Amino acid sequence: MDSLRHFSRLSFIFSIPREKFPQLTSFPCGLNGLLAGRRYLFITLLVACSLYIPGQRHGLYRTVDAREAEIAREMLASGNLSVPTLNGEVFLEKPPLFSACVALSYKLFGVNEAAARVPSAVFAVLSLLGLAVLGTRLKDRRLGVFMALFLGTDMFYLSWGHEVRLDLALAGFVIWSLVAFLAAYSPGQEKARLGPLIAFYALVTAAFMTKGVVGSLVPALTVMTYLICRRDFKGLWRIKPWLGILLFVALAGPWHYALFEQAGSRYFEIFYRDNHLYRFIHSSEVNLGHRK
Repeated sequence: MDSLRHFSRLSFIFSIPREKFPQLTSFPCGLNGLLAGRRYLFITLLVACSLYIPGQRHGLYRTVDAREAEIAREMLASGNLSVPTLNGEVFLEKPPLFSACVALSYKLFGVNEAAARVPSAVFAVLSLLGLAVLGTRLKDRRLGVFMALFLGTDMFYLSWGHEVRLDLALAGFVIWSLVAFLAAYSPGQEKARLGPLIAFYALVTAAFMTKGVVGSLVPALTVMTYLICRRDFKGLWRIKPWLGILLFVALAGPWHYALFEQAGSRYFEIFYRDNHLYRFIHSSEVNLGHRK
């Protein structure tokens, strides 16, 4: 439900009429244009780092912290990056990308609470930086900085930046995927820019590998809503959805193959049926969904 709320907010921003954002027509569309105004981005980066990098040396706050930290520890110990486990039992509630990031942090900094939170802090900072770039692209640099500061000083977001939370990784991939989309897409152009478009689909796939199907739906539905509100139906074809399918198969396919190789269709049932389908049709009368 949190992901759906994020989608509604992003869709609202993207669906605002173009004339409300006069800068969008004059602001450079390429990557250099998106990254213009280094001073503003530096201010955002400095504030974000000061909020989320210090103060990470403390115990685990919540049950979810301990769960994510233990999954990554077991992943590092077993060397199995495709099938996460919790207390020795298969845990396929989410794909393994975030757990692999925490396991890498363990390998670099040792197995401890601070190392478990390093990926969350990094993704929190990257998300705020991406939000500053996104706001700059939508209107101007001041809006971008205000958007980043507004989110970065939110108490929930600030708290999550000091916990072991995959939601911050999801936020980072979604925000930067939208930045890549705006760099690739320009109204009236016959073709989208290929480099940023590849980055967009790669980041959408990374969102899937972090949160599952919902992770990829949030940026995909946001972009579709944006194009529909602009009545640019041809744009849905210009962004080459077939390229997204190919990249998804290339990037997420090996993980699916590893699941099938280790347990046949059983792991697919746990991941897609039990932890996706059943969670959407959950009934109080039947104990379905959220199966580990």
